[in-house]
Amino acid sequence: MGRDAAATVGEEVVEIAADSGDADFSGWFCIATEPYPCPCGQATVHFCTVAHVIIVWPSIDDPNMLEMARFLKSIDKRNPRIEEYKNEFGKCISYYKLKATRKPEPHQ
Repeated sequence: MGRDAAATVGEEVVEIAADSGDADFSGWFCIATEPYPCPCGQATVHFCTVAHVIIVWPSIDDPNMLEMARFLKSIDKRNPRIEEYKNEFGKCISYYKLKATRKPEPHQ
């Protein structure tokens, strides 16, 4: 897998490698939203993404996905909806792979 995108997390740039095209994410789920402008100002976003890569979860009742949907619901006009992921939506990354790429938070 090559480098697909980069996201800034705090002051750190995190490389985001979308899961490979031959991976089968049928039966996985994502969060669709009303279209909104990407903070970079270069695209319109229709899903919960990181660096324009759609985040997917393995089950419809995944607690981390439900928590993200609740957060998105609190943002004006996002109207989050859980949908089954389809390849034609675009590149994706597993929430758990994404989580593993981030540095752990320092202990308080």
